[in-house]
Amino acid sequence: MDLGLKCDDRRVANAIGLMRQKMYELCPISDIAASVGTSERELCRLFQKHLQVSPVRYWRQMRLKAAKWLLLNSDRSIAQIAYECGFTDCAHFIHWFKRTYHVTPAKLRRSHRIFGVR
Repeated sequence: MDLGLKCDDRRVANAIGLMRQKMYELCPISDIAASVGTSERELCRLFQKHLQVSPVRYWRQMRLKAAKWLLLNSDRSIAQIAYECGFTDCAHFIHWFKRTYHVTPAKLRRSHRIFGVR
């Protein structure tokens, strides 16, 4: 996911910087695109060209990575983590988390506590 930080296209690099700043906010990709001086469609093309992923997917992965860290390193509730990481609701967060990491957030947290990884 950090590939974008070394991207030669300043619009992509700037968009990723804005995504990091706004990671915990609900903000449409169109606003990010406008902020870096391009259209949403062009930003999508640029992300595909340079990172082989859409801006939406890149941002979601960034948020999931942050959520996973919070899950393993804090006592915040799953719902609170979902909200803090920019997901519209807990069910949406759990769906994407399980799809990405092949385990639910609760099960991951439980297994880390049981095995003393934390």
